[in-house]
Amino acid sequence: MQEHCEHNPGILDNTTIIRFTHATDSCAGTESHLESLNRALLQRNSMTILFLYMPQNHRDYAPVEHTIGRGRLIKIPLQYTSSIKSQQHLHLRFPLKVLSHKCGYINTRVTGIIKYLLNKRDYLYLSREAIDISSVSRILFEKHSVHLLVNHFIGGLDSMTIMNEAQAAGIPILVVNHYTNNLLQNRIIKKQLAYADKIAGVSGIEIPRHVRSKFINLSNGIDTELFKPVNDIDQSFFQMKSPILLLPARIVKSKGHSDLLKILIELRSQGLPCSAVFAGQEGSSDFKKKLQKFIHTYDLHQSVHFTDSVDPVTLRNWYAASSLVVLPTYQEGLPRVVLEAQAMEKPPLAYNAGGVPEAIIQNETGFYFRKGDRDSLRKKIAELLMNSGKRIQIGKKGRQFILQKFSLSVLAGRHERVYSQIIGKRQSLKVSS
Repeated sequence: MQEHCEHNPGILDNTTIIRFTHATDSCAGTESHLESLNRALLQRNSMTILFLYMPQNHRDYAPVEHTIGRGRLIKIPLQYTSSIKSQQHLHLRFPLKVLSHKCGYINTRVTGIIKYLLNKRDYLYLSREAIDISSVSRILFEKHSVHLLVNHFIGGLDSMTIMNEAQAAGIPILVVNHYTNNLLQNRIIKKQLAYADKIAGVSGIEIPRHVRSKFINLSNGIDTELFKPVNDIDQSFFQMKSPILLLPARIVKSKGHSDLLKILIELRSQGLPCSAVFAGQEGSSDFKKKLQKFIHTYDLHQSVHFTDSVDPVTLRNWYAASSLVVLPTYQEGLPRVVLEAQAMEKPPLAYNAGGVPEAIIQNETGFYFRKGDRDSLRKKIAELLMNSGKRIQIGKKGRQFILQKFSLSVLAGRHERVYSQIIGKRQSLKVSS
């Protein structure tokens, strides 16, 4: 499959980069972001991107090459296993449990020794770890003339290993954090950041002091051609009562689904019945069960719909069918869904978490509130539901804001400048030495 574009010299022509990720082949936020970014860069540059990811289907690990625009995307599925916590390091935690069970207490000195050993590690216990990433990276470094490693998932043993291999091969490293910048305060992540030539995030809010000299805000970007107002959506497809409040996020506690359910009940008591759509894959089965129990208790079956994971086109259609997009999130980087909502001319309402203030012009393109301020959020939802003219006005401003600051073209330009700066600096150091 090949996509064509005009031939203009690109700043990253003749370069090869590796993206190391824990991304799957789903349509979740980070996955969509990386797919859009790769496509935008390859349209503009005659370059090669080696994309390392973790497929949901464990049966097929063959690399697949795509020609996109002027460049090549080689998708390399990684074999991976479940958390190494339960495999390689269970022996360190097991004595604590045994001593506690047998003796009813744990000798403080023994506890101290065990905790010391645990804290000596240089990586986090994660839900997935790539298998034999050392061999994989060495093969790639030998086969391709790699100019840059971009690490999108720092913290794990695989992250530390691939950065160690890149450093040994003289390949510069960019670490990109897609979550809240507070994550960079973690002791183990601090250790791994020492490998990085530059550290990037999707928000410029709450940057820890120890990374400021290396930090770059790459922000975020979306496909404004896909996410644009749509007028020909078949409303009967959605089978939901209007108005619809859309919460597009993984089903996990931190995204605020519980808050929106409580708001639904309060709106219903005000004589403003509406529906909530939770568009996102299940991130916690236990939390989803709690939501379903709450829905059953308060008889919200007809008012709440779970879509599970949706592709970008279906998500766009849900945006089009909704009246408002609500994200009462407690932890964020810079949420793509807030950008997509504005591109679709749908006013977003969110809690002030992470980079949300950078993604909304307060009171002009959307609204954000103190975390947990459900009452203020509910009042603004009610106000906007009763004023379609104001929703339209805010929506128009929102799309213009996104076009100016968060298009894929703008995003690709930011990445191009950072990549070329890192590569150029490393090459100049080699020449001078």
